Amino acid sequence: VVNNYVSTSYGNDQPTRTYGERYISELTGTGRGRTHVARLQARSMFKDIRAEGEEYIFKKLVSKMNEFLELASYEWMLSEPQGHASPWLMDLIAFLKSVFESFTNLPTRLAQMSCMSSCQHLARSIMTMLLDENVKAISTGILQQIDLDLVQCEMF
Repeated sequence: VVNNYVSTSYGNDQPTRTYGERYISELTGTGRGRTHVARLQARSMFKDIRAEGEEYIFKKLVSKMNEFLELASYEWMLSEPQGHASPWLMDLIAFLKSVFESFTNLPTRLAQMSCMSSCQHLARSIMTMLLDENVKAISTGILQQIDLDLVQCEMF
């Protein structure tokens, strides 16, 4: 998906745009006099593909994050924290680091938006766990454990 997104981003350079315009002219049957229509269609097509790519990247990222979040199981009456961040969170952070390293070819705006959205999703998910109606009591130990997890998130 990242490679396809990057490829469509190059649709704005002159050789790719010229090829796209020619291709669309052939598909639509427009002649040389109507290349401005093909030009507009090519630009619109690349823009739409990039937007779909951005949405797809984000949906897949959130879906994979949710798989990690399903592994989270806090013991709400924990007497003592583990002394380190939860294993599921460390695995999630390692995954996110590797994903964001692969985003080096993406436009800066998209990479930043993906990172920020992922962090917001993680924060909301942890808050949702804390506020779940099935959680009847919370010990000091689990609060300390969650604090360790949040410190790890902040370092990320």
